[in-house]
Amino acid sequence: ASPQLEDGLTAELMLADRNRTAVFKLTNKKWCPTGANDAAGADSRVCMRIAMLPHNTFPATNNFVNDRAHALIGRLDKPPPTPFHRLRLDRYDEFDLGGLEKRMKDGGLWFLS
Repeated sequence: ASPQLEDGLTAELMLADRNRTAVFKLTNKKWCPTGANDAAGADSRVCMRIAMLPHNTFPATNNFVNDRAHALIGRLDKPPPTPFHRLRLDRYDEFDLGGLEKRMKDGGLWFLS
C-alpha cells in the first residue's frame, strides 16, 4: 500500500503550497502493528505517520535567508575541515568550533557574544 495523505490533501495541493504541513500515513503492514484490529483494515489500525513541515518555517540548508520573517530555524553547510592532527584534542575547539562559529556569524545565525 502506498502512503496516504491525511486531511483531504492531494499531491497537487502540496505542489501548489509548499508552506503547508502535510501528514502521511504509512499503511504497509510493516509500519502498522499487528493485532486484533487487523481484520478491519489499514484505515482502523494505528500506523506510522510522517509529517512534512512547512518549507518557509523549516527551510532547507542555506535557504533560511530567503524567508527570515517566517523561518524558525536556520541551517548552514558545515565549513570545510581545517587539516590538523586529530589526536591533539586540545586544539579541536580552536579549529573546528572556531570555523563553525565564523560560518554562523557570516550567515547571520550566531546570536551569542
